[in-house]
Amino acid sequence: MPPRVRNFLWVVSIDRLPTKDFLIRRGCYSEPETAVHLFFHCKFIVGFWRKFLNGVVKSLWMISVSAACWSMRLVRNELVFIRALMWIRSVHEELKVDEKIYLGWVKFNVCSVEIEDEVGCGGVLRDSDGMARALSSGLFAAKDSLTVEVGAISLALDVFLAMGWKGKCSLIIEVGSIEVFNWVENKVEIRLSRIGNISFLKADKHGNKMAFVLAVSSLKRPGMFKA
Repeated sequence: MPPRVRNFLWVVSIDRLPTKDFLIRRGCYSEPETAVHLFFHCKFIVGFWRKFLNGVVKSLWMISVSAACWSMRLVRNELVFIRALMWIRSVHEELKVDEKIYLGWVKFNVCSVEIEDEVGCGGVLRDSDGMARALSSGLFAAKDSLTVEVGAISLALDVFLAMGWKGKCSLIIEVGSIEVFNWVENKVEIRLSRIGNISFLKADKHGNKMAFVLAVSSLKRPGMFKA
């Protein structure tokens, strides 16, 4: 987890967030803006949590809550400093992990994060209904993010075969780095021949968020997490 996010969560845990309670009374104007009010009791946030938690897979709960609180903080800053409107929908869309995929296809999203001398990678494998069926998150021995993403793609191909999807559906692999395409054919050529119909895509601006969260969380995880 990046130091900025780690420090933010620590400040929240001790209720020392520099909210309007520390500065001036503004925000939604109904109550003093403490951290508890901002993240749990505010009328805007109560509706968000109800909507968000209804769709969260249990194994994603802790990761998703951390990402949700961080997104709330960013939206709140827009409200305070540039007077943007605070909509439940805008916060929820930032954290939505389900998406529809082409019929007959499954999709693997992969993302890597490199901080100082550590490289973490996260991946999400979704079925044709857009539901997460497999997750991976962990540190890799490689010291550059491109090699790590290629390794994660190899892991996704193994999972695809292990789940018995070969011959039943095709696979889309979506990556955040255009440079990965220059590596794929050389690094995973043998496994590609075992999969069948496979397609590689470049993720759009908002298409790799859950994989990014898993990659960030892997930087402080001692071993590989798989679910």
